[in-house]
Amino acid sequence: MSKQLSSHKKTWSKSYLWFLLLALSSLIACSDRDVDTPNENNLNKSLSLSSTHDTLYVEQSFGLSSPLGDKILLQSQKWAMQQVEESEEFAQPRMCAHNVSRVLNDVELPYYSDYLVPNMVSTVELRGGLVAHLDNYDKQGFINSLNNLFGGHLPIGTLVNGCLYADCSGEGGDGHIAILGETDEEGVVYLYHNNWYRPDNEGGERKDYMVSTHYYDELNLRRQWMKTPWIRIHRSKETNEIVDIEGLLPEIDDLDPYTGFFITVSIMPELLEEFGSLERNHFFCPAGLKPDPMLGACVDDQQNIYGRFSEKMTQECVELGYGQACTQVHRLEGEHYTASVQRWSQGVYNQLRGNKACPVGLSLDHEINSCVQAADQEHRNQEEVIGLFSKSIVNKCLDWGGGEGCVSGRISAQFYRELIK
Repeated sequence: MSKQLSSHKKTWSKSYLWFLLLALSSLIACSDRDVDTPNENNLNKSLSLSSTHDTLYVEQSFGLSSPLGDKILLQSQKWAMQQVEESEEFAQPRMCAHNVSRVLNDVELPYYSDYLVPNMVSTVELRGGLVAHLDNYDKQGFINSLNNLFGGHLPIGTLVNGCLYADCSGEGGDGHIAILGETDEEGVVYLYHNNWYRPDNEGGERKDYMVSTHYYDELNLRRQWMKTPWIRIHRSKETNEIVDIEGLLPEIDDLDPYTGFFITVSIMPELLEEFGSLERNHFFCPAGLKPDPMLGACVDDQQNIYGRFSEKMTQECVELGYGQACTQVHRLEGEHYTASVQRWSQGVYNQLRGNKACPVGLSLDHEINSCVQAADQEHRNQEEVIGLFSKSIVNKCLDWGGGEGCVSGRISAQFYRELIK
C-alpha cells in the first residue's frame, strides 16, 4: 500500500444535437461566468513565495504518479490541443463535466461520464472510490484535511470540484470540476478544466491564465480546456507534513480553496487500486462471496457474479438465449439470514451490464448515491435500490425488519432513504 495513501453516447443532425445540449445546459452544474495563451514564467514570478523559514520546503511532487493517472494526464494535455476541433459542443458554458467526461471516455473510463457534476462525484463513491470533502473553513482546516486524509498527496487524475453547496446541488453555474495534473519545479500544482476565466471577468483587461486570445478574440469562444494553477504546497523538512498551502488563482473562485466554495476531491477506484488502497471490506456479501464495487455485485472465486439484477438486464439475458440461468434464484444460507440472488458468469454480466454508472435498466440517484430500479409516477413506492450495500446498512435493515432483501442486494427505495438518514 502506498505510504502516501495509506491514511486514508438513430443519428441526429448536428443542429439537433446542439439544440439538445443547450437544453441540457440548464441542468448542468458547471460554472456560468459572464465576463493570450498563459505565460507560466510570469505566473512563477508573480506568485513566487520563497519559504523564509529554513525548516520549510516547496513540494514538487504533490501529485502521485501511476500508470492510469499518467494516462489521464496525457489525455488531458491532448484534449487541450484537440478541443478546438469540437468547440461547438465542448468549448461552451456549463460543459465542465462534459469535458472531463470526454477525457475519461478517451482513457476507457466511461462509467463516470455525465453532464452533471454531482452525478460524477456520486459515481466515484458508488463504485467504491474515495470522495473527500475538504475542510476549507480556514487555511488550517484545508491543510489538516490533506494531511489527515491523504498524507499530503493526491493521485494525478483525481477529480477536483468546487460547488456553492456542500452536496453540489443547485442550478447550472453553481459548481465546477477539474482533473488534477502535474506539479512543476516551482511547486505549482495544476488543474485541467474547461476554463471560464476571461477578460469579461476583469472589466475587459487581459490577464494570465484566461481563455486564450485565439479562442476569445478570433473564434468568439468563452470557454477553453486548459491547465491553470491551483495551489502550492509548503512542507516541514522535519515531519514532511504540509504546513502551508497557497491558493494561486483566486479569480477562478470555484476551484480556489479559500473563496468559500465547497471543495471535494474524488479518487476513482481504478486509481486507488493502482496504489493498493481500494477498500472493499465495508461492503456486505453473503458468506463465501467477495464484494466488487466496480461491478456493483458480489463475486466468487470462479468469477461468477451474484446479485439481484435489473429487470431489463434479465430480459435481455433471456432474449439472448442464455436460458434458465438468467432468472434462476439461488438461496445462500448465512448464520442468521438467507439471501436470494441470481448468479451469472462474469462474461454474461459484463456483456449485459453496459458502461454507465449503473447497470442497464437502473438509474443513478445522486442524493442517495445508489442505483434505482425506476417505477412509473403512479407506482413510485415500488422503486427499488439495487446493488452492494454497506455492512452497517444491511445490519440496520435487518434490525428494522427489512427481511431477505437486506442481504440480497435489493431494498425498497423508500425504505432505503429511511435507513441512510
